[in-house]
Amino acid sequence: MHDWIVDSVKAGEINHLNISFNALRQYAGIDRGLFANLGRGRAVLKSTDELDQYLYSYGLMSESQWSNVISGFSFRPEPTQLIDYGCGQGLGAAILFDHFGEELTRSINKLVLIEPSRVALVRAQAILSCYCCNAEIVTINKRIDDMRADELGICENLPVFHIFSNVLDISSFNHIELLDKMFSAKGQHVILAVSSDRNFDGESARIVEPNERIHDPNYDVLFDVRTSDIKKFEHRNMRAVSWFFNAEVQNGFV
Repeated sequence: MHDWIVDSVKAGEINHLNISFNALRQYAGIDRGLFANLGRGRAVLKSTDELDQYLYSYGLMSESQWSNVISGFSFRPEPTQLIDYGCGQGLGAAILFDHFGEELTRSINKLVLIEPSRVALVRAQAILSCYCCNAEIVTINKRIDDMRADELGICENLPVFHIFSNVLDISSFNHIELLDKMFSAKGQHVILAVSSDRNFDGESARIVEPNERIHDPNYDVLFDVRTSDIKKFEHRNMRAVSWFFNAEVQNGFV
């Protein structure tokens, strides 16, 4: 299946010198008349035309959400592993890399992308390879529930960033069981999640519930929690909810 972005990356026309979220949206954020196919942004996309439609219809929303979440967030340059759950075409990670620049992209030793849409995963890999030129990029073409903890390949000596861009609130996977997979290795774990704040199609409670689970007395003995923060905010006349969690896992769960 032809994908202009993937082809342009392979040809070197899109590269680490000119890659950015704004450039991607300018190149491929096109109204293909397929908005109904997106399922309120929750559908598993099947074509590059649907990827373009998502970038056109929801790209600015994602950028605005992440800009609000990370505006007060600081990053300490050090070797890091980043895992992007339901990464889609890689927009969330791209926005983070744009914001933090080379301090973050040069720190990424390993980037794990999990996504059920094969066409989206191929584009995400192409896009994020431009940002993280020297990182190992692992792609997992599965639904989150079908993913095994060992597939994440977490290195215990590296901090792990787990990011969820409009994913954690989706009701198609068990978000509580996912926690055990995420914390399969001891060490520093950081969660950055943001989604629309709503009471349908999964609901914002799915972001709040994992945070509550982590603070259960039978669970939190495994953590040295540094920060755990749920925030609700407005952006572009829309409501959003975010979760920032930073903790040291004393022992792997799995």
